[in-house]
Amino acid sequence: MKGKGDVIYTVIGLYAPTEDATLEVKDEFYGKITEVLDGMGQRNEIIIMGDLNGRTGRRVKDEVVGRFGEDTINDNGLRLIRLCQQYEFIIQNGFFQHKQIHRFTWQQNTKGLRSIIGYVITKQESSIKILDVRVQRGAVCGSDHFLVKAKIDLKVRASGNRKELGEVQLQIKQPRYNIDRLKHSSNVFLYKLRLARKMTQPQVVTEQMYYQLKACINEAAKEALGEEETKRNGRKSYWWSEEIRGLVEEKKKLYLTWLSTSDVETSTQEMMLPGYKRSKEAKK
Repeated sequence: MKGKGDVIYTVIGLYAPTEDATLEVKDEFYGKITEVLDGMGQRNEIIIMGDLNGRTGRRVKDEVVGRFGEDTINDNGLRLIRLCQQYEFIIQNGFFQHKQIHRFTWQQNTKGLRSIIGYVITKQESSIKILDVRVQRGAVCGSDHFLVKAKIDLKVRASGNRKELGEVQLQIKQPRYNIDRLKHSSNVFLYKLRLARKMTQPQVVTEQMYYQLKACINEAAKEALGEEETKRNGRKSYWWSEEIRGLVEEKKKLYLTWLSTSDVETSTQEMMLPGYKRSKEAKK
């Protein structure tokens, strides 16, 4: 990504060999990383993210490893630390204090194991401001890894005129589907059937798999559920229905009648409506 001036933001995604891998495999992996880093200019701002399969422990008053890590350190962790020392990087995870469940990035409940092996790494002297790094445990996708989320403050240079940017924003706006229909088993079955048929399309290269999967989900949801009708003021609440709307209209009519006549019977009828909550005006 282009930043202000000649600054280039480069994001590197890594998946390192496991701790049980041979020394030759580990050396080859870190050799490739050094080749990539050596080929970058000095103005490049670098963000490294991924599963490094290394446990870096914790240290006090250290420029690479923070004090909010874990007690264990292994061979992969030492290799990662040496790489960061060589290129003056900082492993951001350990510099933000969080609860234990928001530190450990990997957990295996059957064996009672957990570790910190997913990292966010930047240069020590950088224009990038890392505001926070923590584990998000809400995202469940059938993996023993947890999502690592970093809040990053950086300024990039906008490209294109406003019209082009408006077209881009219009393209990424997602429709809202009528998910209330999923309460019925028949609609659930129809959605699964449509999605399964669309997923049988020929496989594509890895870079296009995400977009193909996204398109299949949207097409199946549109065909099986339909798009939800929304008003200008936003999405309607899940509890709103025609019955509730009718009761609200009836209450308004009775209330206006009571204001003009102060009739006790009208006020009683209003109070008898389901879900009635007396307003301040009625109390007066």
